[in-house]
Amino acid sequence: MLCSVTSYGDKVNNMPEFKTIKKVEIKYGTKNFLEVSRKSVTDDKGTNEFLMISKGYFADDGSPRFKGGCGFPPDKVMEIIEALKTL
Repeated sequence: MLCSVTSYGDKVNNMPEFKTIKKVEIKYGTKNFLEVSRKSVTDDKGTNEFLMISKGYFADDGSPRFKGGCGFPPDKVMEIIEALKTL
């Protein structure tokens, strides 16, 4: 399990600021992973938190590369879990 705080963006130039509050990496196959994370975004209208599930792989040099992801609001977690259980 990997946890960290990461920031992206520049509020000085009115760009939203993204922060990774916590993340968990789930490895599968030989080079693939899923990253489940809680993130926040801050802009001139305020701060919002969201959850993200990203898919990626490890490059030959060991660095993570992301292929895509899906973000959703925290209040939908239980609904998503219940939907996954029906599959």
